[in-house]
Amino acid sequence: MILRDCARSVQYLRHRDDLGLAALPTVTMGSSAGGDCAVWVGVVGELAQPGHADPVLRASSRVQGMVHSTSQATLDFSRWEALLGIPQPELSALLGELPAGLSQQTEAATWAPGPLNTVVDAATWWGPDDPPLWTETDQPYPETVTDSSTLLHTPVGQEALYADCVAAGGDCSLRTPRRSEGRTGSLSGFLLGLLGAP
Repeated sequence: MILRDCARSVQYLRHRDDLGLAALPTVTMGSSAGGDCAVWVGVVGELAQPGHADPVLRASSRVQGMVHSTSQATLDFSRWEALLGIPQPELSALLGELPAGLSQQTEAATWAPGPLNTVVDAATWWGPDDPPLWTETDQPYPETVTDSSTLLHTPVGQEALYADCVAAGGDCSLRTPRRSEGRTGSLSGFLLGLLGAP
C-alpha cells in the first residue's frame, strides 16, 4: 500500500544513523495525494516493529507535525457524499474510475464501507495525542463542482479534515480563502515552531 510506503520513508531516514536525523523533529508535508500520505503517517500510530529482520522497519514512524495542502478530506470514498454534500451518483460521474484506481477495488466497492475504506481514512485513527495538523488551500470555493480536479481539491475537503481533527481533540489549524482557525500565524511559523526555532 502506498500509504505504508510513505511511513517507511520516515523509518528509512530514522534508520540512517549517518544522516543524523533520528533525534530531529520530523514533519510530513504534501499536497493532493501527498497530503493524504502526510496525514495518514501522522495519525496511524507507531509502525515500528522491534526485532524485525529489516532494520528499517525497526525504526520509529512517528512524526511531530503534519501539513495537508490542497488535498482530499479522506480516501474513504464512502464518506464523500456526507462530507462534501454532493450526491454519490454525481460524485461517481465526476470521478470516473479514479476511486477504484486509488483503492484497487471495484468501482462499486469504493462507495461502500469496507475494511480498506477504514484503513485509508485518517478519521479512523485520529486521537488527541496525534501531532499537530496544518491544513490549507488557496483554491476557490466553486459554486458548482464541474470536474474531478475541482472536486478533489475543493476547500470543503480541507474543512472536513479539520472537522475530523477537532472532533478527535487534536491540535488543528485551517486556512482557506474563507476560514482561518486554530493556531495564529503562517505555515512557516507553524513549521518553525515544531522544529524548535525561537
